[in-house]
Formats: sequence, structure tokens, C-alpha cells
Amino acid sequence: MGAMPLAVQANDELTMKASLAYNLAKFVKWPEQAQPKEYWQLCYFSEVYDQVFKPLQNKKLLGKELHVKRLREVSEVMSCHIVYIDADNRGFLRRLFVALEKKPTLTISDSRGFADQGGMLEVVSADSKLRFKVNNTEMKNSNLLMSSKALRLAVEVK
Repeated sequence: MGAMPLAVQANDELTMKASLAYNLAKFVKWPEQAQPKEYWQLCYFSEVYDQVFKPLQNKKLLGKELHVKRLREVSEVMSCHIVYIDADNRGFLRRLFVALEKKPTLTISDSRGFADQGGMLEVVSADSKLRFKVNNTEMKNSNLLMSSKALRLAVEVK
């Protein structure tokens, strides 16, 4: 049996990152006033994630439907409850952190050093598996609470 084509491997990894983002969001508690009336909005920036976030559309998240939306500008993040910013868009990080400072919006990225720079959840590859780091200080500053079960699974908690 031959090796998987790189495109398939890359797409599988993107799918796993999207799934991890969705599953981690299930372990976050938002303040009452920040919870959506109708649906949760998961936003992302890169079109390479279109195919992997679309299957999450209308899935249930904490009792409400999840909607996914690709953003073109950082200024669009105000309608988002969860923002996934991939490593290819790390140039947006500074503006993203300023826009979302102290707002109850979960930030997730696969960009190296994301948790150290002020992001909340950093997706990392370790031993051919996807794991995650948690910047609990940043989450608390935004009134988000990660479940202790999820915190125990993290490779690092700040």
C-alpha cells in the first residue's frame, strides 16, 4: 500500500483541526450575557478551511446550532463567538487581539506561539497527534471558563 497523497494528508489534518476547534468549544463556558439567542458563530479567515468547517454548519454546540462563516477582515469578528485563525493568517493576530480584547470570544489557532502571544487555544502537533495549549489567563480576562476536564488534556496551561 502506497503513501497517502500530500493533498489528502493536508486535508485530513485541516479536518482534524476543525474538529478539535469544535470539540474544544464544547468545554468552554461563556458568560450568560455573551451566549447567543439564536446560534453560535464560528468564524475563520482562510479559504483552505472552507471544506472542513462547512460540515460543522448547523451542528449543535451547547444546545444551539453552530453557523460557520469565513471572514475577510478583522473588523468582522464582532459577530463571532469563536474565531479560528490559521498560521497562514498570523499577520492578523495583533489586530485580532486588539479587536477582541476582554471580549468573550474564544480564539483558536495553529500558529506557533499563539498562546504565548495572547491567544486562548493553540493547536499543536505532538507525536503525530493534534494536542492543544491553553492560555487560561487570557480566557479568564475575557470571562471564558474552560472545563477542568479539558484543561487536564492540554499539553500546557498558562
